[in-house]
Amino acid sequence: SGILSGTVVHLENLGSEAFVHIGSEGMNAPVVVRVNDPSLLPAIGASVGYGFAPDAVRAFDAGGRRVATSIASRIERPRGVAVV
Repeated sequence: SGILSGTVVHLENLGSEAFVHIGSEGMNAPVVVRVNDPSLLPAIGASVGYGFAPDAVRAFDAGGRRVATSIASRIERPRGVAVV
């Protein structure tokens, strides 16, 4: 379950883990989800819900290079000292 949903379009069972490719309406490419327990794989064509932690996202460009998905926090210096 999750806040997003789609249809399973491809499965990759690697033994100790598996990858589920989920196609969603309005998206050009499937979302690929890693499953740590291959015995829990849905069937191809099944409707599934999914979600993820923002820090778990890995994005890649067309050339296969990883794209940064977060912006480093800015360090702000004090502008002055308040005197009370």
